[in-house]
Amino acid sequence: MGVDDLRKQLENVLPGSHEVVVISAYITVPGIDWLITLVNLKNIKLTIVARASVMDIVNGSTDLDALSKAIDAGWEVKCLSNLHAKIILVDKKEMYVGSANLTGNGLKLVGKGNLEATIKIPSDPTAVSFVNKVVEISTPLTKDIINKMAFHVKSDSSKHGVDPSWPEDILLETPCLQVNDFPLTKPRNGSELDPGTPDLLFSRIECIADYNARKDLFLGSKAYRWLLNLLNSSEENCVYYGYGTSVLHNVLIDDPSPYRRNVKQLFSNLLDYIELYASEYINISRPNHSQLICLEKNDG
Repeated sequence: MGVDDLRKQLENVLPGSHEVVVISAYITVPGIDWLITLVNLKNIKLTIVARASVMDIVNGSTDLDALSKAIDAGWEVKCLSNLHAKIILVDKKEMYVGSANLTGNGLKLVGKGNLEATIKIPSDPTAVSFVNKVVEISTPLTKDIINKMAFHVKSDSSKHGVDPSWPEDILLETPCLQVNDFPLTKPRNGSELDPGTPDLLFSRIECIADYNARKDLFLGSKAYRWLLNLLNSSEENCVYYGYGTSVLHNVLIDDPSPYRRNVKQLFSNLLDYIELYASEYINISRPNHSQLICLEKNDG
């Protein structure tokens, strides 16, 4: 269907919807304003995922004001740096997939708009699982983060070029994760690499003699950054072992998905690395016979 048909169908179905996920690389104010007029703000669970890269903001492909409006509407807003998909999932029953972004041009809300193409398909468990995984691996945005993004773009634009990635003190993105991004074994404290071991990050960490060099590599790993982001976004900056393994199982993009017992082993291995290299940042305790993982409080 063309964009006119897409817009008309959404204008018919969205007012009565209860759960909507909008995945759109680009998002601008006209798209958010249009969406706000269609849904019941009190009775809907709405999640938006944008790419929201630095250059998207600089070029105007995505408006920070639009993301801020969505948060003010009570919606969950997230970002994913390698996003290119355009998907709208309505009540887990039907899905619209195509080229149209949630923008004035993408939905022909302003001017002539773009020439877009979209298909409507009935959703099935596989499609819903895919959308859920995109949401899981995306990073939550807040008004504070958006304000920091705006300041960063404004200050960087006055220089001779723009840094293509957000500084970690603004946005610590959840990376796309695979099993091989996690330690497959317990730490061996700088022991020599087994010749038969694949050249993965944690294998390389283990064959470095200097402790500080091993620590630096670990602190830059996807696995550590994922756990740090999980703790930062969790209530009281803490998660229990069972919840952590459950979240990890859902965000791993390997196909087929690993067994839960294998995910538990990956998580356990990661916690051993935490105790060895990051205990000043993350505390692991055992209340009520279960491991509790918390960010260390910085009183300074």
